[in-house]
Amino acid sequence: MLLLAAMLVVAALIPAAPAAANKTQPTMLQDDPELLYGSSALRAKRLDEFKSLGVDVVKVRVRWRDLAPKKRPANGADPSIYGWGPYDEIVSGAEARGLTVFFQLGGTAPDWATPGKSPVANPNAGEFGKFVKAAGLHFPNVHVWSVWNEPNLKSWLSPQVSGGVPQAPRIYRGLANAASSGLAASGHGSDQLLLGELLPFTRTSRNTNNKIRPLAFLREAACVDSHYRPFKGKAAKRRGCKGFKSLPGTGLAYHPYTLAGGPGVRTPNKDDATISDLSRITHVLSKLRSRHRIKSSWPIWITEFGFQSDPPDRYATPIRKIPGFMARSEYIAYKNRRVVSFSQYPLIDDAGKVDGFQSGLRFHNGKKKKGVFAAFQRPFYARQSGSRVELFGAVRAAGGGAVTLQTRTSRKGKWKSLGTAGLNSRGYFDKRVKVSRVSKRYFRFTGAGQPASRSAKAQR
Repeated sequence: MLLLAAMLVVAALIPAAPAAANKTQPTMLQDDPELLYGSSALRAKRLDEFKSLGVDVVKVRVRWRDLAPKKRPANGADPSIYGWGPYDEIVSGAEARGLTVFFQLGGTAPDWATPGKSPVANPNAGEFGKFVKAAGLHFPNVHVWSVWNEPNLKSWLSPQVSGGVPQAPRIYRGLANAASSGLAASGHGSDQLLLGELLPFTRTSRNTNNKIRPLAFLREAACVDSHYRPFKGKAAKRRGCKGFKSLPGTGLAYHPYTLAGGPGVRTPNKDDATISDLSRITHVLSKLRSRHRIKSSWPIWITEFGFQSDPPDRYATPIRKIPGFMARSEYIAYKNRRVVSFSQYPLIDDAGKVDGFQSGLRFHNGKKKKGVFAAFQRPFYARQSGSRVELFGAVRAAGGGAVTLQTRTSRKGKWKSLGTAGLNSRGYFDKRVKVSRVSKRYFRFTGAGQPASRSAKAQR
């Protein structure tokens, strides 16, 4: 019964067809330091907060290196040799709160599973597959998985390029195939298995030995060139593409972080893609499907996303701009028929002012970021189209009910009602309204037992 219940939860999260996915996309949140490295009491506190925020999916990286024994085991697929401790508590705590768990597998390897001293250099795919099988056996109620983290970045997988030929896609292909086999061998063959977890862009005019542009990485992993022609002969041999079979998996996990200007700025290189360039990703996925390089029409799972803020990072986005950036980004994801999830990373800023991630909803001291925390609870975006305005938003924790839409013609004017909008099962609404002088107006929504959203002017 527990297995059936878990699978029903996953089925509820993932719509049957991509065409409906944008209307009911679940929200995931990842904060490994808070969930993995604190006390049991802190884990429970954070899971309670996840639930109160309206989060649907708890994403956690399952760190192979941290869990594995120091010496090569006789049987790496034996779950009893790994230290699952905090992960057990996360799974049981999430289940008790009606939350789905999503495990990102790997990211670093134990020393005995690499040829050198680096935990990201040429990890042994066979040993990784055994670890994945052990994870599947130990966690029968987990049914959403992904492979590695940002494999198109040298600090997570190396070498990226050798002798002018991309190598990380070949290594990653082996890890993905091993993970698929490991999950199947543990009874998870019909689960969601996501590939990618890709870094969205590079800041150089060309690829370097340190990273590969994400869409080029996808093509290389699928053994096709920039024109989607299969590699042959020497080119295929140098990329490990001899005897290529379709990539496993059910979807693409992606980290569509933006450039400094936010979601309104597109990346100049066609092989990069931020939240503003999702059509580039869907184009590549459609091409790979038509060439039989992937087995199905993969949806896009946004599995890591956020905005570095100033404060605390003086080089990052001014915090006053972030609520608007967040809302516009979520609107873009919601309107794309191939996107099936939205993500926030993390909940709490890392320590320090520059190092680590400062894209949390709370500062490192736990204080809510002004405007940012509320923008996650109640995103709101207004878009002008002629004499009409499209009003999009959510009360993330509501999952039903209605809100009242309001407008005024000056910052200090009186708010007037534009009618109501119903919330769907994820708390979203999307309604078009005809009004005069759209560009002069401010808009907001209120209701569903929540404070009023921030006010916003319509964008074109």
